[in-house]
Amino acid sequence: SKAQGTSADTLLGPEAEKHEFKLDLSILVAEDIVINQLILRDQLEELGCSVTLASDGLEALGMWQDAKFDLVLTDVNMPRMNGYELAAQLRSMNVTQPIIGATANAMRDEGERCLRAGMNHCLIKPFTLHTLYNCLQHF
Repeated sequence: SKAQGTSADTLLGPEAEKHEFKLDLSILVAEDIVINQLILRDQLEELGCSVTLASDGLEALGMWQDAKFDLVLTDVNMPRMNGYELAAQLRSMNVTQPIIGATANAMRDEGERCLRAGMNHCLIKPFTLHTLYNCLQHF
């Protein structure tokens, strides 16, 4: 509507639309590829989250013990400690916060494997900002 110079009839003004995406979550991101770290950080910050980056599951596990996070978003395939191992370790420590896996592997059983490892959800890369918001808004 804006592009055509007309007004859109909406119940939400621009301020409300921006507020809708403010999740206010503290998220630990475990991702070994730097460009993916930066993209995730930017997406999550756009959604109003604070982000701490770890380069693998082992580093994330150490960071988890030193700080308070609302959620973990982890790549499932990383060196040293992958996302499956990270989720299993966190669950063995009685961590109840949500763990979201992210993978470029679109195989049908990937989501089930994430759930079996203790994750709450699995996102298939690449995912949009809207998809990320829809996943995280419940937490």
